[in-house]
Amino acid sequence: MQIGCSHWGRRMKPRNGKAASHTAWACGLVAFAASVTAIANEMALWPSPDASTKATDGAILSPCGDALHVRVGEEKGRYPGVFIGFPEGERDLGALARIDAVVTNLSDETVRISLSVKTSGGNQRNRDIRLAPRGCGKIRAHIDWTTLLDSDIELSGLRNKPPAVDAKSRFDASRTAGCHIFVSSPTHPLDFGVLSVTARGDADRTELLSADSLLPLVDEYGQLRVRDWPGKVKCDVDLEKARVEEEAWLAANADPFPDRDKWGGWKDGPQLQATGAFRTEKVDGKWWFVDPDGHLFWSHGVNCVGHFPMTRFAGRDNMFQPFRDGWNSPFADCRKDGSFCFIRANIRRKNVPAWRGSWRYADLAHARLHAWGLNTIGDWPDIDVCLARRTPYTTDCTIAHRTIAGNKGFIPDPFAEDFDDKLAGAIGVLRKAGVADDPWCIGFFVNNEMAWGDDDMHLARSALASPAEQPVKREFFRRLEAKYKTVEALDEAWGTDYASWEAALESTALPDDAKAGDDLAEFHSAVAEEYFRRVAKVIHREAPGRLYLGCRFYDGGGESVYRAAAKFCDVLSMNIYYPLPVPRHGHEAGFPDCPMLVGEFFFLSRGRGHFASPLGFTPEERIVAYREYVEHALRDPRFVGAHWFAWADQMVTGRADGEDFPCGFVDVCDMPHQELVEAARGIAAEMYPLRYEHGRK
Repeated sequence: MQIGCSHWGRRMKPRNGKAASHTAWACGLVAFAASVTAIANEMALWPSPDASTKATDGAILSPCGDALHVRVGEEKGRYPGVFIGFPEGERDLGALARIDAVVTNLSDETVRISLSVKTSGGNQRNRDIRLAPRGCGKIRAHIDWTTLLDSDIELSGLRNKPPAVDAKSRFDASRTAGCHIFVSSPTHPLDFGVLSVTARGDADRTELLSADSLLPLVDEYGQLRVRDWPGKVKCDVDLEKARVEEEAWLAANADPFPDRDKWGGWKDGPQLQATGAFRTEKVDGKWWFVDPDGHLFWSHGVNCVGHFPMTRFAGRDNMFQPFRDGWNSPFADCRKDGSFCFIRANIRRKNVPAWRGSWRYADLAHARLHAWGLNTIGDWPDIDVCLARRTPYTTDCTIAHRTIAGNKGFIPDPFAEDFDDKLAGAIGVLRKAGVADDPWCIGFFVNNEMAWGDDDMHLARSALASPAEQPVKREFFRRLEAKYKTVEALDEAWGTDYASWEAALESTALPDDAKAGDDLAEFHSAVAEEYFRRVAKVIHREAPGRLYLGCRFYDGGGESVYRAAAKFCDVLSMNIYYPLPVPRHGHEAGFPDCPMLVGEFFFLSRGRGHFASPLGFTPEERIVAYREYVEHALRDPRFVGAHWFAWADQMVTGRADGEDFPCGFVDVCDMPHQELVEAARGIAAEMYPLRYEHGRK
């Protein structure tokens, strides 16, 4: 939720690192709290005369009227903040659906604020938000269940198995003990405000399922067998009816945005230089993509178009119903590893007999994208869909070579001699497929959600923890030897006891951060710069005209890594799974001014055949959340696009790693979720004027 509070947020800025006066805090906080509109069926948890507040882990609380100023980080603590409890010890919130905490960041840097709803039984529901300096937002934690089991049962490979009624791990909202709002392990003083905490909405009716009758888990279409919902497919006739209805709808909405050019750019907007390829340009203080015809382009996209998740069959026979024989059996999609895809099987069933003729899923995908207001195919697409060349697309390129051995995750070693050759080879595969020279290709992401660590020394520590032959480690010690000349001088600086440079290279012990910190931070930054520099060089050499879209940061990475990416990437990409698209870094003083792109975001659905209900949104909530997220990105002058994850729901039986999120624009039967279509079309209709005019004088 983007809340208009900049008028008082600036006034409340702490002076000289200290909290502003109570009078000033109160003026702003109370004014904003009064602007929050009450809705039906809600219970105010705070402010409330029968609620209590308690500082946690050294936080300092300063009540300001009906709002609360919280300062954290003055003392070292893991979860400093405020705990809001009840005099009676616990409260029955079992009839309510969610808790909303409205908070504001009163610091000069980006802050992640967390909400943990706790029960007296020791369980919790956790959600958080990342807010820009003086930004405001709402943290929402669902506290109800839609499905419980009467007893426990083994459901192999699922992340979101419903709990048993008597499970100790079950979150029971009828025993809510309070809400903890905090910042995790701050290293220096930070300030935030709590404006309200409210329990809202009617809890979904809880289904109590019999564990004995739960298996097989899914029907022949891959849908949860024991639950019903509007739109669930009962037979092939339902698939045929849905296909006919969608064909008519797509025909009636084939060209809903007449102000767009063939690329999806804004043909009614300013005419810029046409280069025949996508590029970036800053126009009137805002970053944009510019399409090959020279029109402003904001990338409103979706990942995995035509790329459908598989689910594991081997070893889990009891989860699946026997399938009908025939050419359209799901077993036609079985792979040698014992997995298959219900969605592909349902697409075949849905399009008989066209499947045997000239019909292509790519045609349907592009028709949907255009009608839904999505002008970009995001990462991990089906290459056949991309090469139909009707919608601009991005794709990924993974460097398949040795990683930094001491790193707990995936970081390619940029000092390896074959680094450039490996990446050039991967781009060569894309060129052979027709991608690297394609003007419809915006550019490449290289790798995804890499393990950069949480501070500005992580990569140097990883190098030291690697074996002696690791190229990045040898480079580190080459630099240390050039600086210190003798190992004795290094020992004196670091407090180590290396017998020789060879012994230092062989050691995997880590030095004291307090003594070696400057060298560690310098090399950490050097590793990041070397990685991004070499990737950018190879992409621009091997695929001229294609943009380097970065590495899709997730939630880690110190500031220096982001600075290195901003220095060498054409676009700084990040996957932001928060209520608002606020980057981890970018608001710091002197941070490079560069275009940014949201590579992934989603808001899960609930009540339609998945067990991930504590994370899910109703259709009405999804529309609001989608619009608020994309609109926030449109108003941020740095963002040039946002891509939803993903095209299709993950199956209730889970993909290979067990992830089973209802996150798609289409369900397991390839039927669109209409609320997402409505949300995307709504914001797409106005996104260009909204972004172009925002902030103009």
